[in-house]
Amino acid sequence: MLVDTLTIRLNDVVYHEPNLTTQAPSVDVRTGEVAPSLEICGYNASKAFLNTPHLQFTSKAKRLPTGDVIPLEAVKFSVPKVLERDEPCVNLDADDVRGALLIVRDELENNGIFAEPLDGSLWRVDATADVQTNAPFVAYTPIFESMHCARFHDANFGTTFRIGGKEKQFCIYNKIAEYKMRGVDVTRMPENVARFEYRMLKAHACRKAGFGDVTALLENYDELRAQTLEAWNYVLERKELSKSAEAFSAFMQLATHNDAMCEAEHSGTQSSIAENSGTKWIANAERALGLHYLLENGVTPNAYYKLLLELGASRKAASEHRKEMFAMQLVADDVNLYDELKVKLNDAFT
Repeated sequence: MLVDTLTIRLNDVVYHEPNLTTQAPSVDVRTGEVAPSLEICGYNASKAFLNTPHLQFTSKAKRLPTGDVIPLEAVKFSVPKVLERDEPCVNLDADDVRGALLIVRDELENNGIFAEPLDGSLWRVDATADVQTNAPFVAYTPIFESMHCARFHDANFGTTFRIGGKEKQFCIYNKIAEYKMRGVDVTRMPENVARFEYRMLKAHACRKAGFGDVTALLENYDELRAQTLEAWNYVLERKELSKSAEAFSAFMQLATHNDAMCEAEHSGTQSSIAENSGTKWIANAERALGLHYLLENGVTPNAYYKLLLELGASRKAASEHRKEMFAMQLVADDVNLYDELKVKLNDAFT
């Protein structure tokens, strides 16, 4: 495991000819209201910032309910990039994080910004681990897709899967594809690496987890490991794909008797099935015919799901049985990919 991205609010910042870019306060064209601003580097500005290859520093003016305006000064950086150890499957401990903080402090000072990151409060913490998988990343897509949950906001961009909200987020992506996109030489890297990130994106989330400041993070680094693993296990196990090898489904029965299916759809048999909903009729068909035959004959999990809905099954029941079919697909070289992923993820965070 490693801590990747950190955002730290800095206290008692002092400037001495800082290398900052300032941004003038904006004006709301509808109301004429001017955004809050402060004197930064001799300029009236709403924001000042510094971007280097290693870090991003920002100072923003914030207006309090009392009308007073205060600066919010923060630095954001990636621990492995600062340490120049941005490689797959690297493991960093609390001392490594402390070393990165000292490098960040020195780089800020070299740019005329004097502050102590070790004394700051945490606004964001990303705990990550790389899993070297047996199969290509795309083979695990059904697992990641099965983790979608209505109470989460999900997004899928290219090789990236994200689940979560504004405070916490789970992110999975193809680490080797990311390196290639950045132009990094991957010839000596493992072929298949999945990156798992648990992101606490707000100060409130960091405090709630017990990592309100940098000191707490460094002193309780092992606790961060434990919390991160617990969070991932919750997400994976809550939406765990059943590994039952039982054969299933009315779809199979109807697929092997296509004429009967067509006749049933047009003669009212479908409605009689719907009237006897529940899932017993599905289970009976499962035992009778068999999932392997379904898959071998080109029936996809999504097609199966749609037909179950047409036959009167509830969305919940149809979804569960679609997952059963996905589970049967998740076997490569006699290794269940779901089991492999859980074991390796556990090892990465312990």
